[in-house]
Amino acid sequence: LICLPAGVASADSLVLSYGTQTELTGEIHARARLTQTVRALKKLGVNVMEKGDVLVYDPRQGLRPWASGQAPAPRLKAPKPKTKTSPADGGLPVSNDDFLALMFGPALHSAFVCSNRIPPDTPDEQASKGMWVGGPLEFSRGLYQQADRQNYTCVASFKRNQEGGYRRQIEFFEALHFIVLDDIGTKVAVDPRTLGFGEPTYINETSPGNHQWLYRLKQPVHDLSVASFLTRQVLGTPVKGQLMTDQGAKGVTRLCKLPVGMNLKLSLGAPWSNRQISWRPELAYDAQEIARWFGTTLEGVPTVHAGAAAPSAQAAEHPLIEALRAAGLLKSAQQKSGGWWDIECHQKSLHTQGIDNGTAVKVREDGSWTYKCQHGHCSDLTPRDLHRWLVNQGHTLTPPQHRSNVARIDRSRLVFESPDMDEAALLGPDDGGANEEVDYPDPECSGAGADAGGGGGKDLPLIYIDPGLIDRTIRQCAQTLDDVVFKRGEYLVRIGKACELSDGIRRAGTQPLVVSVKRQWLVRELTRRATFMRWDQSSKDYRVTDCPVNIASTVETGTDDDTFRALTALANAPFLREDGSVCCTPGYDDETGIYYAPSLNFPPINPQPSWADARASLDELVALTHQFPFASEAARSVYLVDVLTAVARPTLPKSPIVLYSATMAGTGKTLMASIANLIAYGHATTHPWPNGNEEELRKIFTSILLAGDPVVVFDNLPNGGVIKSAALSQFATSDDYADRKLGESERVRFKN
Repeated sequence: LICLPAGVASADSLVLSYGTQTELTGEIHARARLTQTVRALKKLGVNVMEKGDVLVYDPRQGLRPWASGQAPAPRLKAPKPKTKTSPADGGLPVSNDDFLALMFGPALHSAFVCSNRIPPDTPDEQASKGMWVGGPLEFSRGLYQQADRQNYTCVASFKRNQEGGYRRQIEFFEALHFIVLDDIGTKVAVDPRTLGFGEPTYINETSPGNHQWLYRLKQPVHDLSVASFLTRQVLGTPVKGQLMTDQGAKGVTRLCKLPVGMNLKLSLGAPWSNRQISWRPELAYDAQEIARWFGTTLEGVPTVHAGAAAPSAQAAEHPLIEALRAAGLLKSAQQKSGGWWDIECHQKSLHTQGIDNGTAVKVREDGSWTYKCQHGHCSDLTPRDLHRWLVNQGHTLTPPQHRSNVARIDRSRLVFESPDMDEAALLGPDDGGANEEVDYPDPECSGAGADAGGGGGKDLPLIYIDPGLIDRTIRQCAQTLDDVVFKRGEYLVRIGKACELSDGIRRAGTQPLVVSVKRQWLVRELTRRATFMRWDQSSKDYRVTDCPVNIASTVETGTDDDTFRALTALANAPFLREDGSVCCTPGYDDETGIYYAPSLNFPPINPQPSWADARASLDELVALTHQFPFASEAARSVYLVDVLTAVARPTLPKSPIVLYSATMAGTGKTLMASIANLIAYGHATTHPWPNGNEEELRKIFTSILLAGDPVVVFDNLPNGGVIKSAALSQFATSDDYADRKLGESERVRFKN
């Protein structure tokens, strides 16, 4: 039987596999031998297309004979052994030790190896626990040399920590020694050499028709940022629309199969022995050259942040873990030894067969965090995506790159094959290393955190100005302003002083009033109450900034009724609620929506006064006016109505008009009209009567409602005159009042 890879675009890089009906016995790579073989096939009547494609069967579907009725091609004989190795095999088979010695060179003592006999796709989670534990050669006891085991190494070497411990984690990265193109022949149907890639140093068939191509680097890459960019961003770049490796298998901590070993996946149906296809030890490439194959460069790559994991007890209190716990995504009560917490992916529905594993987060010792989901559908997700999802669900947490002070973790020394030590991957090695940081550089945020930028006050909340998260930012601003900003009708308001208004109405300068919230005030107040952090591309870090004007503008005009609490009225003295209880606590009263801003110091009020208390209070009120020449006791009672109405006005739907008149000047009418308001509020708002100017009268009513004045006293009405005013009638008898704002065409409506 004869087979050629499907999808080959050029005859220059054809690979001809040959063998029997039950087993492939070899491949032809050399151009001269391939041309000679194709020529022989033509003589036998086997059609060869112009591009050189000869497809007898699809290797991805396994070996199978030709369709019934077709004459099978003659079996090709395997080439006779040569005394000298050909350039294509370089001395196959190669031992695992020879392979490691070539790939790692002087850094062999820092190379990672792993060996096990557990099927990677076993449904037994207990059996698979710790299966990817590994370490340096000195701890391996030679297990990685046994042909009946699954044997792996890593593309990078790792250095020991201060205590001599060894872990396959990015914070211990030493150097990148080779790269791997995975799933060539299955997921990657095109031959990379047809797209300008070089001949690989080694080709290993790790399952039927599925190959790993390894390219050795001339000089190991010691720069973590460059190595991470090469193994993640570069390998994730399509070449002419074709991805060149499995996208779940990237990063400096990814594993690959050693030459000698098995593939024990249950899905294969039977154990598979690795087949060594090509060994070219003389081939090695510059990292920059490999990047050019993908049409990219390694110049000016962003810096990768690699920090050690925080201790479990401190990580458990991190806002990320608390948010995941509240969202129901946290699967493990404790972090693993590598610092990872198993979580449920927020895009689990996209996983093949709904598999719910292989997703984890890590909190670093500096307070920053990272995220990894190893499923192919989630390969492009970044920590920022998880951050956005949690924020949109209403959870509060710091961005991935925010740093805070977290104590350093003590690490113990790795013991080879110890399940509770280095869990170097959450899925199999073909899916990449799970302990690798994946905050690698987020296009929106790829640096460290607030401490490098100076930060704000320790007690101030941090608000991050990040693209695409304005809803979160507005909610944080609203929470920051919750005690001082309210919604009144369609407008944001705050409690200010009369001196801030200039509407022509006479008030005491210190009188508490309702003041409209302006954009400039929001910028100043938010900057005073919170520390705003914006990403600075030049320093690759967050920097402190003032509240942006666009954020203040959105808070001013772009909030709904649920963002801020509704303000019903402003009270300047203790007031009665509808149920008869007394509100005497300054601030916003949730039950009534009234803000109590006392203008005087009131003594404690007895919630259950006796008849004697009431009589004494009445006598005190009456004594205040004993010098006023009331025409009768009935006239004096109007004064008492005025006082009681003023005290209860915040909860009354309507209020009567009180009129004080006298037959001569100088009897104290204006003072009499103000006493009730001085008792209830500590002040009285006065304005000259507009003498029948209805437009002016409506403007006055609108102004006092906007400001939250509890009363207005009109002085100097014409003696003996008859007042006829539709505006006054409407204002005195309506629960709501609507009119245009002073000097504007905009119409407003408030509760009266």
